[in-house]
Amino acid sequence: MGDTVSWDGRMDVERAVAVLHRAAGVTRADQGGNLLTCGECGGDVHPKTIGLSMDSAAPALHLIELSSRHRVNELYVCGACGKRTPAPVVNRQLRGIALGKYGDAAWRAQWYPAVLSEAQREIAEARTVYAWCQDSRFRELVEQAVRQPHDRDLRWYLYRLAERAVEFVGRRALLAPMLGHPPRPDAPQLSELRDAARRFGQLYDDAKRRPNRLPWSMRNRDLTTLQNRLWELLAEPDWRGADPQALWEYAALATDWETSPSWAMRSRWSLMATAVAQHGLILDRDHAGQPRIRVVPLVRRDHG
Repeated sequence: MGDTVSWDGRMDVERAVAVLHRAAGVTRADQGGNLLTCGECGGDVHPKTIGLSMDSAAPALHLIELSSRHRVNELYVCGACGKRTPAPVVNRQLRGIALGKYGDAAWRAQWYPAVLSEAQREIAEARTVYAWCQDSRFRELVEQAVRQPHDRDLRWYLYRLAERAVEFVGRRALLAPMLGHPPRPDAPQLSELRDAARRFGQLYDDAKRRPNRLPWSMRNRDLTTLQNRLWELLAEPDWRGADPQALWEYAALATDWETSPSWAMRSRWSLMATAVAQHGLILDRDHAGQPRIRVVPLVRRDHG
């Protein structure tokens, strides 16, 4: 399957840095947003880890630094009214809602093309940023801009961008044949791309963290060679040997959400957002007073 995504080629320092920071996890999209709201006050509800102190002199329930003297309670807390709900109950219902969508063949028939299109866009964007950063007119400006949060060099950010692109290549390689775009017979194995990413990452870590008798100029040359090879492979449109695990959503759904810590649930908000699409989730109570999540359509108000 060819690279069908059209890219206008427009790029500037701000956009390049934003893409690099997102790939490296320096900045993240809002996880959850208004996805789960309180049925009593309409406030945003988010998972939190609450410490229960074993010290009788301490307040009965408050946010504290966790240690061996404290028990951990996983809750969903409304940021407005403070209402707390045990996380296992909420997580079980969230997983049930997600399974209902991801397990539906008709829903998947609409989701798969969207995932493939997203993968194509992400790969095209990553390649554009990489090519733009190789231009000596812009490289120094980007280098200075990306160092500010964590003092990492541009090569590290480009590696993280490549890692992210490799993930999307895997998703594209899995979905394209399912949607009628099989790879050409002589397409390379996806393992070659993963191996190229692994070898560059290992050499980068060795060069930065471990003593090495080789001059930096030689290591820098080797890093440049491996980096160039990695990005050459990322330009390849067809791959064989796709991994079913490329759709991480199904691996996430196979785990036990009831016992998941709050940080794990926050990482699943994008999965839930996809499942409910143009709907919102309201954490309410049923007639017996038990927590219940209702899926409701989002109300759009037209301002005329």
